[in-house]
Amino acid sequence: MNSKFFVYIEKMTAIHNKIIENEKKPRNFGTEYILYQSEIHCIEAIGNHEPINASELSKILGITNGAVTQITDKLINKNLVIKYINENNKKERFFKLTGTGKTAYIMHEKYHEKMYKKIIEYFEGLNGDELKAFTGLIEFIERNI
Repeated sequence: MNSKFFVYIEKMTAIHNKIIENEKKPRNFGTEYILYQSEIHCIEAIGNHEPINASELSKILGITNGAVTQITDKLINKNLVIKYINENNKKERFFKLTGTGKTAYIMHEKYHEKMYKKIIEYFEGLNGDELKAFTGLIEFIERNI
């Protein structure tokens, strides 16, 4: 490909690769445990939708019920999540965060706030035409990749 725009495509590919590498890294979110992205995203989903059952978690996270079971079992063993029976529904098991799980949830929110702050400041500095052009590019990429 010999295009004057190839440099931009390479930069987008580099950004994509950085995001993927960043997602693979386990992190500490204020607890004694290092958490993988699947674990902290499960904590986030539980924290955002408490009380929540496995089927609902599966839909939110876009994973199978079996994967939800594997992740929540790890989080239960780490004392970050509790599985319980709701008095109103004896058949289903529900999940909620422990105090330590809430700490991880809050620290994860702060992590995102810090990460997004500079990006938001950049967007706020764009004029209407620049923002429209950027939005058009993002929508094009979303539709075509």
